[in-house]
Formats: sequence, structure tokens, C-alpha cells
Amino acid sequence: MMNTKQQRINEARIYIFNRFNNMDNKEYENLCYGDGLLKVADEAMDKFNVKYDDIQEVFHECSRYPGKTYFGKYLLSTKQLLDTASQLYLTLDDFETNTGREFFETDEQYRNHIVGKLKFFIDLYTNINIITMYNDTATADTYYAFLKLLCPDYNDDDFSDVMNDYANWLDDIIDDIFDVFDADGWYDNDEVLSFISNNDQFNFQEQQFIIDCYYSTCGKWKIMLQTDDGLEYETDYINCRKLAAINSFCKEHNCDVDDIFVQEFND
Repeated sequence: MMNTKQQRINEARIYIFNRFNNMDNKEYENLCYGDGLLKVADEAMDKFNVKYDDIQEVFHECSRYPGKTYFGKYLLSTKQLLDTASQLYLTLDDFETNTGREFFETDEQYRNHIVGKLKFFIDLYTNINIITMYNDTATADTYYAFLKLLCPDYNDDDFSDVMNDYANWLDDIIDDIFDVFDADGWYDNDEVLSFISNNDQFNFQEQQFIIDCYYSTCGKWKIMLQTDDGLEYETDYINCRKLAAINSFCKEHNCDVDDIFVQEFND
């Protein structure tokens, strides 16, 4: 059973997350230029009788941008990242399916790549859990323990090295994708999404992550086609991820889009 002190700390962290996550831009800016963001930390400390050291990690993450987390230069939604990071089994499948193996010259290069990839998403899942107070540490711990069993020849430093190599590779890949499609000063939305969701180099978890980065860049745009009948065919973030999911399913089961049934549920 959780002790009283730890319960107060958890409640204080949840309070900080909720305060920033539910804060509109005007209130955030007023704090920045008025009382300061530390006012939220003071509120939590007074309300739950905790020390700053108990809450500083959550405060540091949440206070930078409410509900947002950086990957490189991309400012991503923590809610989206939690969903993306939760798909750990999809990356674990790469150890059996050899997804993207043809893009590497040697088996050793590919192995380091998928080990680094899984460690990257395990750590992402862990970090998002800390920020959002989702409190599912057991899943990340289980995957990391299994990764160690799969790779007994790797130590913690090795896992860290290949994870950093993968993160750098992913950052470069995303930049290259956007550089190609932004070369003429505009994005062809359909081409970008088709390239991401049909690229055999990426599994579905990577596709989701790259689309998250794409959405963080273009998410405020309303993209529609100008036709003789007016504006049509609006594309949004949900459609982006739906397209990736459909194409991933078709590749996995070797079928065409016309052969599948897609059932949509309302929230």
C-alpha cells in the first residue's frame, strides 16, 4: 500500500501536470511575464506539503510547454506520444520480421539499429509516463528486461550507444523527408503521407512517430484541394495516422485497400 508521503508526492505531480495541461496560452503567458511559472510549483508544494525536489522533474518537463515534449526541433504532443510509445510490441516484432533489413549492409548494423530502436521507444514510453503520470512503469521494465535477454552481449553502455545512434538516425531521416518535400517552398501533403506510410524502412511505430513530427510542423494548417466545386478533401492528423495504419495492415497481410474492411468508432 502506498505510504502517505509518496501519495502526497504523486498527487502533487498530477496537480502540476493537470495545471499546465489545462492552461490556455493567455494564462501561461501571464505567468511567464507576471508571477512566474514557479507559482504552480509553489501551489503544489503548499497544497500537498511536499518539497521542490519531489516535483522538480515533472515541473521542468511540463512547465516548458503545456502538454508538449521536444524531439530535436519538433515540439510534439505528449498525448500523441503516449499512444505512439505504447506500441512497443510493433518494434519488438522487428526482431522476427526483419523489417527494413534490406536497408543495411550487414546483419550487425541491422541488429544494432533495431536494438537501439527498441531502447529508444522504451525510454520514450518511460519518459512520457513520468510526464503524464500514466504510472505504467511495469511495461517499460518488462520490455527492457526482455531486451537484455535477447541481447546478453550488450551492457547498459552498449544499449545507450545504439539508442543514441538510432535517435540521431531518426532525426536525420525526418529532416531529410521534410527537406525533400519542402524544396520548392511547399508540402505536397499526399506525397509526404504516402512516402511515410508506404516506406518499408519504417515499421508502424516509426510511421506514427514521424507523422507526429510532421503534424507538429503542419498541424495548424488546414489542407484542402481547390476544385471547380470549391474546397474539398480536407486532410488532418487523424487521417494521416489512419492512412499509415491501413497501409501497414495491407503490407503485413499482402492485400489491397479494396480487400479490407475499415470500421470506425466514435469516441
